[in-house]
Amino acid sequence: MKHFFFTIHKTTKRATVTNEFARSVLTSHTAYFKDLGAQGKCIVAGPFVDHETEMGGGCYILRAGSEDDARALADADPLVSEGLYDYNIYEWTRVV
Repeated sequence: MKHFFFTIHKTTKRATVTNEFARSVLTSHTAYFKDLGAQGKCIVAGPFVDHETEMGGGCYILRAGSEDDARALADADPLVSEGLYDYNIYEWTRVV
């Protein structure tokens, strides 16, 4: 298995939806990553500490067989699939 590091960041669409809607998607996002963690596919996930803006961004590390598999997991993230966030992906070598 390979490891992939993702950073997620808001898209312009985030500014067009209500905070209530964004929070509901965030709840689904959190549940999704808890499930991936239980399956051993997500090593770590969480938001960046950002006191200036709500839901500013975050990162996660996924285990997957290929970059395409990792992208499929990331694309299924509710924040991404709703178009509120996008991501950057980097293959990552775990040393410790």
